[in-house]
Amino acid sequence: MDKELPVEVVANKRKRTILIILFCTAMLVVAIWLLQSSFKSSLKAADTITSIVQIGTIENTINAAGEILPEFEQVITSPVNASIKNVVLDAGAAVKAGQSILTLDKETAETEYQKLKFQLASSTIVLKN
Repeated sequence: MDKELPVEVVANKRKRTILIILFCTAMLVVAIWLLQSSFKSSLKAADTITSIVQIGTIENTINAAGEILPEFEQVITSPVNASIKNVVLDAGAAVKAGQSILTLDKETAETEYQKLKFQLASSTIVLKN
């Protein structure tokens, strides 16, 4: 058979349970208070600016990234195979007739010309013999 516990033991156990519950509740309240105090706003009321809204035009500056395309373009071709060495004028500058716009690297074309000239000279030598 089970033996009944003395009243003092039951009272001590009840007090201990109540103390543990009170301690846990106090710890929970302290934790909530610390969490709440860490999330306080760093903005002061004196730092805010308020204004009255009026009816009028809205002006705004918008930053954007992209490529600006000209209104019209003109394709410039070269009679010889060459690469661009230097751009003389900036985009949008006025151009006069006969004015240089680009400087071309003509080394490739000159090398090709010398090669063709040599081939022509070689073929005329073969024909003479």
